[in-house]
Amino acid sequence: MRPFALALLLLLAAVPALATEPCPDSDGSDIDGGLHAAACLLGTGDPDSALALLKPLAAANPGDGRVVRALAAAYLAKGNSHWATRRLLGQLDARPHDVETRSWAAWVLLREGDLGRARALVNAGEPPPGPLALRFELLDVALLELEGERDEARERLLGTVRGRRPYPEDRAMLRDLRRRLLGDPGRPVSARVQLSAGFTSNAAQSSPEDLGASEGEGSPAAPVIAADVVLRLEPWTSRFLRPLGELRLRTFAPLTPDTLDHAWGDLGARVGIEVGGPGPRLVIAWSGELLALHGGDAYKDPGPRWFLEGHRAELEFSPVPELQVFVGAGRRIYRERPRTRTEVDGGVAVLPPLPGGWGLVVVAAGRWHDARADAWDGGGATALVRVAAPLKGGAFVKLKVLAGVDHMPDSATWYLSEEPRTDLLVKVQLGPWSPPLPGGFRLGASYGFAWRHSTIEDYGYTDHRLLGELRWEGGWDPFAPRPVLPDEGDWPLPWGLEGGASSGLDRVRDLLRQEDSARRGSSCVD
Repeated sequence: MRPFALALLLLLAAVPALATEPCPDSDGSDIDGGLHAAACLLGTGDPDSALALLKPLAAANPGDGRVVRALAAAYLAKGNSHWATRRLLGQLDARPHDVETRSWAAWVLLREGDLGRARALVNAGEPPPGPLALRFELLDVALLELEGERDEARERLLGTVRGRRPYPEDRAMLRDLRRRLLGDPGRPVSARVQLSAGFTSNAAQSSPEDLGASEGEGSPAAPVIAADVVLRLEPWTSRFLRPLGELRLRTFAPLTPDTLDHAWGDLGARVGIEVGGPGPRLVIAWSGELLALHGGDAYKDPGPRWFLEGHRAELEFSPVPELQVFVGAGRRIYRERPRTRTEVDGGVAVLPPLPGGWGLVVVAAGRWHDARADAWDGGGATALVRVAAPLKGGAFVKLKVLAGVDHMPDSATWYLSEEPRTDLLVKVQLGPWSPPLPGGFRLGASYGFAWRHSTIEDYGYTDHRLLGELRWEGGWDPFAPRPVLPDEGDWPLPWGLEGGASSGLDRVRDLLRQEDSARRGSSCVD
């Protein structure tokens, strides 16, 4: 364990330092240079240093709206809305025609719940045509929603961007309003690619063949590589009915000659419709799967072979964005024919909103399998908790804990045992992830521990796994309005809407597929 622990400590120390180059120095004599340095400091999560630079810059350049807005952004990054509001309103008292600062003040007051003063600022005067006028329309729509005029807010939103071009940062507000009022996720095409490489002490742990310790060649250790690729199509067609589609590819490969037969590839697809939203939401879908092994299977076939084929119907219901109930049923066909089964499963997922950028997902699921051979009949339950703890500059540490139990009541004769097979599985994965890197990338590292106890002794195991990871995630909206580039040195309004907590529940299925103990015929989990 010492090499694992030492490597993990080194990775934990290194990943937060992956962010960017050091920020430039500024003596405050040059406004553009000072604003550039302050933006860099805020980007690295250091609002105190940004404030220390901006305060003398504001004193030397009274009334400069760019500096005042930069100060407000630094105060907001510290969570100090009071001083952000004071600075913005002070600028408006001195220069009431500073329309951009008025939009900032209206947003800060709106998000603090001071709707009366926010409404007064939005209605204070007609902004000049262009992206600032569109920003005020978005603020007006947000106010209408909070004032209880949701129908009027929807009508205004549907017509507000036709032929209009926003500032780049205002697209976040536009997406958020469309999500809340129209149920539009704002990403008709999205993709995620995660590549992993590292070392495992038990290459057989990830095999879909349900290998026991003796069959797994004494828990062979090996370097490993893995990939997880998802492509989603989620076009917004109406508030009430929308199509959806998904393609998935997962691979895992140990890289030593005596473990390569445990390598596998899993190709999946999902198509369906989404009904309702942005309130209660129902998804009705069909899901298919093909899984191939690099080595043979129970029939001793040489070379790659399809190991299983799956077809499922799935329902997901979210009465509120923080809660999802899901059920599924289908048929999983194995080349190892006795394992072919009909399966039913279901569960509930909760994503409670947490302050400070913390993320939490809690999932509880149960399942039942009716196999061709009674020995493979069984049921089980899984509980999963994932916590994301924010770090400086947009980095975070992710902890995932899974506990599962599977029971096969008619399996004693199959295993020549006095008692049927019951497996208890515990998995823990911990690791840091870098701040967002250019192009939608993140770097990460993780240490994973897996332990399974079985009433059939040969099926218990322990595994330690250390991985380095590269993740890319992106989305494309061909219908989104093109942004207008801001003036040189202008400061983007910090809407604070990127990466909102509402996005997590839509991906609960990913967590379950990544930890799909039901697929293996026992609690042998990747």
